[in-house]
Amino acid sequence: MKMERRKIGARGEEAAVRLRKSKRFKILDRNWRAGHLELDIVCEDGEEIVFVEVKTRTEASMTTPAEGMSLGKKRNLVRAARAWLGARDAWERVCRFDVVCVMDCGKELH
Repeated sequence: MKMERRKIGARGEEAAVRLRKSKRFKILDRNWRAGHLELDIVCEDGEEIVFVEVKTRTEASMTTPAEGMSLGKKRNLVRAARAWLGARDAWERVCRFDVVCVMDCGKELH
């Protein structure tokens, strides 16, 4: 079960990367880690640094991808972004957070 969830999550992240690249975002990092903190995707949209959280669910899921963004997850996302900015000495950069919600229907991702 856990391995299947990882595969579904990886498929969602791949779909999110393809979407970002199609919009000419430059991918800087994927699955970046600092201790227990993780950023799914870090990219540039023009001059902005974009921290992208990817939430993927299947049709059988009882919740939507957006419902996966708990208060705790949001706090950890901010902590991870701070760690990334510190590691890159990029504090002066404008940044934002995006959430990409993916529905895995088994054949193609939306």
